[in-house]
Amino acid sequence: MTNPIASTDFDTVRAALADGSIDLDAIAGRFIDFKMAFDNSSDLGALRKKLLEENDRGESPDLDCLPSLKSDVLAACCFETGDATDPLKRWLNYRSQPNFVVEPLTAEIRTALGLNPRTKKLTFSIDCDGSKSCEITPRATNLLYRVLWPANENPKIDSADTMNSFWTTYREALRLSGQGRLRTCDIPYLADNTEQYRLEGDCGDQVDMLAYLTHTLGNFIPCFGCFNRDRYDPTKDYWDLTMLGIKEWYEEPSSPLRKVNPLNQGLLDQCRPWLESYAEEDVTGGEAWRQFVKANFLQPYFEEDSSTVRPFFKEHSFDHQLPASKEELLDCLLSMNAGIIARGNLMLYATTQSDKPERDELLPLVTPVTCEQLLEEVDNANASR
Repeated sequence: MTNPIASTDFDTVRAALADGSIDLDAIAGRFIDFKMAFDNSSDLGALRKKLLEENDRGESPDLDCLPSLKSDVLAACCFETGDATDPLKRWLNYRSQPNFVVEPLTAEIRTALGLNPRTKKLTFSIDCDGSKSCEITPRATNLLYRVLWPANENPKIDSADTMNSFWTTYREALRLSGQGRLRTCDIPYLADNTEQYRLEGDCGDQVDMLAYLTHTLGNFIPCFGCFNRDRYDPTKDYWDLTMLGIKEWYEEPSSPLRKVNPLNQGLLDQCRPWLESYAEEDVTGGEAWRQFVKANFLQPYFEEDSSTVRPFFKEHSFDHQLPASKEELLDCLLSMNAGIIARGNLMLYATTQSDKPERDELLPLVTPVTCEQLLEEVDNANASR
């Protein structure tokens, strides 16, 4: 029998989360939180590009020849994340520092990079999901997209997104617990006073797990740039609502299933090159949709028929975007965590089957489980069918 934490079946994972068979220790033993990458290193390729663009140089500066700058950048990227047993604290600390500032700059660095002598600092934005606007991304993120979504196979992908938002649901959880309506600008205060904003009971346990899972591989997806930027208002960054909107977009314009919803009113048409790239020649409607689902490992978000989106809670819809009771909140958290875990396992198993040269470097950055163990799990799952 498959260990629930290793399952790709949504219902199996959700039931195990509900009865406590999957806890935070099990999750940390299965998936690596990408935020931990900022404890010691990050991919400096984007940083080179940033310096080149800002300073209009004819060639990219060689940071390997500038150990003082590399040291300063890495030091700036390192912050106190909190240990693995406190994912809420780590998430709050991470979101409290959306930019890293390197200052003061030495004369050596300013000269080597052709900076104005008066330049006092360099600022770099960070993000775990590799979205188009971020300048420093964990290496695991870059490798993940190269292995599972090679650019040469889909050139229409030019950004990435975190599928389910932790902040949206955590903020609603705090509101339902009587803490009032908090804003994004309050996050640094919450980071400094975490114990006052820690939830208890089943919802508190699921919030901690979501804080960890939010920046694991199962919650990332490459996409078209404007999709990342503009989908929040229509969906509040809930992936079940996102999938409902995309599925209806794929329907033929004349089909009665092609319903107008807040997501496909303009935004998805802007994303047409990306969405159409999953449809082979002469393939439209339902078949194109199924190809989109399969290519992005989205099967856990649907019922067995691959056409019915699983709502995160019973009344979840474009007209009822946020959980309005503690019962809806717990259902929402369980569903979000189950979707991320099940999809993450699909992605781990797909990675073991990849022939991309980056595969062996990627796996230990996204999971503590060895490739041999993952392959054994695949064999056992196939044998039990």
